[in-house]
Amino acid sequence: MNDKAHNKLVTRLVDKIRKNASEIIEIEEIYTEDAEVILVSFGISARICRYILDQARKEGLKVGLLRFITVWPFPEERIRKLAEHIRAFVVVEINLGQIVFEVERAAGGQCDTFLIPHAGGHIHDPQKVWERVKKFFK
Repeated sequence: MNDKAHNKLVTRLVDKIRKNASEIIEIEEIYTEDAEVILVSFGISARICRYILDQARKEGLKVGLLRFITVWPFPEERIRKLAEHIRAFVVVEINLGQIVFEVERAAGGQCDTFLIPHAGGHIHDPQKVWERVKKFFK
């Protein structure tokens, strides 16, 4: 494939995805309607966030969860809408920060965005994440 054909193919595919983004984007939202802080995660770290969410709600803390099932196309519009009524997004990633910057950009300065990163090939310690989340309510 030559450069011109490659450019045409990639442009067509990206345009197709952008035009159909609303049908491609998959996210799960739990308790986002009344949340003050929303955990954002994808993959295995979302299980830890679900545990934190349950703990927070048991203690009366208004925490929600936004779990990405698909990461691209990015759910910019939904993040922008959620950012209008929350204090912070807390992005929990098993890396040193990949989607946190997209969340921050999409939020457009309407709320704070914080990263809880973790590298080293293991999942987060749920207790450490829980301690960090509780600090938002003090």
